[in-house]
Amino acid sequence: MKHKHTEGLQCSCCSPLWKMLLPNTNGMAIMTDKNNELEKHPSCKNLIFRTGVKEDSTGSKQVGYIQTLEGGKDVMVEAIAISEGKIVATGSYKTVVAQMPPGTSERIIDGGKILLPGFIEPHLHIISSAVFKKATDVSPFSGQDLRSSIAETEEGKYSRRWVLEELKKKVTNDKNVWIIGRNVDPALFEGSDKEFNAKILDLVSTIQPVFILNSSMHLAYINTVAVTLLKIQIPKINTNGVLKEVEGIEPVLAVVAKSLHIDPILALEKLAEEVKEIFKEASRRGVTYMFDCGIEPYDNSPNREVLNLNQPLFLDFLAHQKSCPVRIGGALVALSLEKFNTVIEGKYKPNKGNNKFNLAYIKLIGDGSNQGLTGY
Repeated sequence: MKHKHTEGLQCSCCSPLWKMLLPNTNGMAIMTDKNNELEKHPSCKNLIFRTGVKEDSTGSKQVGYIQTLEGGKDVMVEAIAISEGKIVATGSYKTVVAQMPPGTSERIIDGGKILLPGFIEPHLHIISSAVFKKATDVSPFSGQDLRSSIAETEEGKYSRRWVLEELKKKVTNDKNVWIIGRNVDPALFEGSDKEFNAKILDLVSTIQPVFILNSSMHLAYINTVAVTLLKIQIPKINTNGVLKEVEGIEPVLAVVAKSLHIDPILALEKLAEEVKEIFKEASRRGVTYMFDCGIEPYDNSPNREVLNLNQPLFLDFLAHQKSCPVRIGGALVALSLEKFNTVIEGKYKPNKGNNKFNLAYIKLIGDGSNQGLTGY
């Protein structure tokens, strides 16, 4: 396939849409630690995990398990010791306890529970996920469950009505404030009402402009107020409120971003908080290592993008806070050979980080994406 790759919706790592909402920090990424988080969370104390037996309500005894996967094998042990956040001993309880200071705290694994090594999240995009978290979530999922599968009432199932009711909660009747939603998926609406356009979004508000991004990122929707507002700046805007691909969505999102009037410092702090929430969510699900497959290198050239966050420095700073529950790896992304030569070559080298944050690879996009069916 002869395909010249440009920034498009088919690639979540380099889509121009999420970058429209990044704060313009002129490369700044180091923030003051107002709450002194680096000092509030001391290193992990000495701790021993050991297997035990617990009797359930029926009188049956259930044991616990500790699986290390040491050497890539199915290795089960009786105990494991941790000091300063690192595993220092595994094996029998007698062997492990002998290697730890007297009085070391212990935690019993019993009742059929199992202690596993932390999971690895091999492919995600941390900063773009954090940017979209600012919008109201009207996706068909609640956590990892389909809303319709866990809904206790018909009204709670994922439908057009449910989405509209969620968006109505954001109505303030301030005509200068956009109502912004994310991840809507009309294809998964319960019932026959699947149409989604300006007329439908007018049911949310006829005073405030509304912008909703489809979960595929190939579509977005605005209401009539937004259409009227944007006609002056975007004469060719689709009057039915359905925006398609980069050409239709990006100009609208640029207007939305401009209307937010957020101070760059405050925006950066807000973005940091959203990233920390992603880290916490990962930790709750057992993930201890996250790999970001599209970290953009810092570009300080005169013709750089207006939105210019130093992503590597930003993530490095957050990863080294002692409150961070995950380790981060990443791949620097270059959208062209020209970009590689100007913003990566001579400025970055793989594996110069540490066990908290490390840029392990360089990702050079040649012709497109597999999931978008544009890659050879």
